[in-house]
Amino acid sequence: MLRYSAGMGKNVADRETIAIDEAQRRILAACAVLPARAHPLDQACGLFLAERVVASADSPRFDTSAMDGFAVQAADLHLATFDHPVRLPVGGEIPAGEPATVSVAPGVAVRIMTGAEIPIGADAVVPFELVRELPGSAEFVQPIPEGANLRRSGEDVRAGDLLLEPGLRLVPGHLGLIAGDGRAEVVTHPRPRVALITTGDELVEPGIALEPGQIWDSNSSMLGALMEQFGGALVARERVPDDAVALAAALNQAAARADLVVTVGSASRGDHDVFAQVAEPGIEAALWDVRIKPGRPLVFGSIRGVPLIGLPGNPVAAFVSAVQFARPAIVTMLGRFDVDPPTVPARVEESFANPGGRRTFARVVLEQDRDGFVARLAGPQNVANLRTLSRADGLLVIPETTSHVEPGSVLDVQMIADL
Repeated sequence: MLRYSAGMGKNVADRETIAIDEAQRRILAACAVLPARAHPLDQACGLFLAERVVASADSPRFDTSAMDGFAVQAADLHLATFDHPVRLPVGGEIPAGEPATVSVAPGVAVRIMTGAEIPIGADAVVPFELVRELPGSAEFVQPIPEGANLRRSGEDVRAGDLLLEPGLRLVPGHLGLIAGDGRAEVVTHPRPRVALITTGDELVEPGIALEPGQIWDSNSSMLGALMEQFGGALVARERVPDDAVALAAALNQAAARADLVVTVGSASRGDHDVFAQVAEPGIEAALWDVRIKPGRPLVFGSIRGVPLIGLPGNPVAAFVSAVQFARPAIVTMLGRFDVDPPTVPARVEESFANPGGRRTFARVVLEQDRDGFVARLAGPQNVANLRTLSRADGLLVIPETTSHVEPGSVLDVQMIADL
């Protein structure tokens, strides 16, 4: 990874212009998957599996009832009709969670609950709603096929079956499968701990009255939520002024707690963008101009070995840059194999100009017709328009090699809700 030592001054003569793909490649090369460890099942949803899960036993472990009803021998009910029911004596009851201590002889029925062990001799279960219960007996009004409403031992899983492969993102159904095999923990890669630092003398915590020249800090809430949507665990969120000493102190504190440090602002060429003025042992950073719109300035480096990504300060540019650069870093640390954002192809209904050789991400709303998705601009596309971002379903990707997009063109859209 190309790095510049921090503290080179405001005019960084060798500031590199870099393509998006190359920036992503360098970032991913420095972001390793986090070491796997055992997680309790109630903390594992959304994490990526780091082991093969093999069944330790059959499931079900014994023949069980799939219904509340009566365990019977199906042959006893062959002649049962509504007008001429078959009456059988009831020879006991088997609740769920207790062993079957009674058996079913020919001409006898046993009450049984869902999940209870099927008694010896029974080969079917008749649901209560198909039975007329009488004192000490029951009337059956229709035949029942052999095997009805039974779950046989091992019909779902056999001992030794491969249940789940490494690399799988765990969802609730997977956790149920693991728990059903008697396991309380599963080995996964942990969520990367992310520390978020927003910078700017003008920024004020939402809810506090503004003084002249101040604005409320929208980036902290938006990007903190975005880091968690990517799969990170937000462990620190701090706001610092445009001061190199304060920024260096915040960076060091963040690195002590996090697997990834993300900053917002202080990375462009303005007189008060102080990243290039940071002079602190152990902090190294490359300042890039990336061929991306919205956005351009990007910082990447490390703080005592902890990766650092510095996003631009304009809210929409920060959001787009986070999707393109912070998200791949987080999902790589999570152990995810595919780091590309989820996309759908969409037909463009408007023309777009894309001068300057930058990859442009336009905020669009999506509709569906019989031919697929249709993309339309969500509103004005300036870098501070959060209302447009809040309306958008996705980011329309206009390649840097495309200077003009004609109506009817089909382009990829990165789906914001699925990031």
